[in-house]
Amino acid sequence: MPASFKPSKYIVQTTSSDGRHALIFSTRTGALIQVPHSLREKLLYCLTPSGEDGEWQHTRLFRMLVHGGFVVKSSLDEVEEVRQCYLRRISAPHLILSVMPTLECNMACPYCFQTRRSGCMDEAGAGRLVAFVERRVRDGTSVSVDWYGGEPLLQAALILRLQERIAAVCKRCNANCAFSMTTNGVLLTPGLCDALVRGGVRSFQITIDGPKDIHDTRRFLVGGGRTFETIISNVAYAIARTAVDLRVNIDQYNIQHIEAMLDDLSSTPIRNVRSISFKAVVLKGGRSEQGMTFSMREFSEISNQLGKTAANLGFSSYTEPQDVREFCSVDLPEQWIIDPALNVFKCADSFDVASESVGRIQTDGTMRLNQAVKLWRNKPIFDDPKCRECVYLPQCMGGCSLKKLVHRKDWCPEERFALPAYVQRLYEGERTRGGSNAANGE
Repeated sequence: MPASFKPSKYIVQTTSSDGRHALIFSTRTGALIQVPHSLREKLLYCLTPSGEDGEWQHTRLFRMLVHGGFVVKSSLDEVEEVRQCYLRRISAPHLILSVMPTLECNMACPYCFQTRRSGCMDEAGAGRLVAFVERRVRDGTSVSVDWYGGEPLLQAALILRLQERIAAVCKRCNANCAFSMTTNGVLLTPGLCDALVRGGVRSFQITIDGPKDIHDTRRFLVGGGRTFETIISNVAYAIARTAVDLRVNIDQYNIQHIEAMLDDLSSTPIRNVRSISFKAVVLKGGRSEQGMTFSMREFSEISNQLGKTAANLGFSSYTEPQDVREFCSVDLPEQWIIDPALNVFKCADSFDVASESVGRIQTDGTMRLNQAVKLWRNKPIFDDPKCRECVYLPQCMGGCSLKKLVHRKDWCPEERFALPAYVQRLYEGERTRGGSNAANGE
């Protein structure tokens, strides 16, 4: 490698599952290339500092490595480059809202971290929410609203009215607007699905926790009614009309049944969901419980194996997007969770604790923040030696803010503990979709 270049510190190398290619992924740029094993020696040479100029720097492979950010100028401070990228990301004009029109739920899932409470947003509260959006949007702002709960469809009529009013505000202010919904799917009847999609809902996230008999012991109605068949029927209808992301919550009680569920669903329309993701059950306040939940290190292996199984069965298995620049939207300054009483929170795993409210939307649509919001700001990413030296830093940006800022603990995402397998999943996903991100280094 010429003296004017150096290998990036944000490289993950592995081998494709079939053993035919070396894979190299840049966590900083999101670039992924495949290199035949016949060129592996050339690849290693291109990534080794030698201080020598030569014909290698003029090869197609070396040019690809430079273009993808695998090889960088010797003068580049990559940590500072990542920091500047993070600052640009969190200063972008995005208003991201998770709105809870109700705290009530028609289901009684035993592992749910939310305390069962009553409370619904009234018309006065809806007016305050619209006034808040109108005060925050401006020309070029991007507004995202996810209907959350409780079960949001218990307040479907209110949601439809709010969508119309918020969309009108955004149109008047020349702001982009998108709606989504996190729902258990029981009440998502064909007629209601059509109305929500017409009103601007672009995607639904719906959870299934195993085959019928397992799911129905974990995700049942208040009073004990079964839900699996109703949800499957509603999901099959919704898939044909908008994007559906399927989530599977996993703990030690259902883990052994998930592959059977995937096999069952692979021959149904459910296989056409936009993505399927596997998430470890997290209890109230982000806690874990020995004997029930998994650590992230443990779950990384489980998630990768299930992702491979799902992909082999024809599902689009979710992997973290390569252009991610924050662990989650909580890091963004204009991200808020709003409950029915217009109290404001930062994290869905902590909103159930009244003391963690960071503010409240006032009657005139202004938002009055309290001292608690300071806990969520200035995450010490680039002052933490472990984060500064971590190869996954550009993707996770310091991990979970709830753990790092509020609970003062490190919490790395599951991908961090199985990066080679994660890169393999990215590669297989690109091959399945026929994407171009996995460039060929031949």
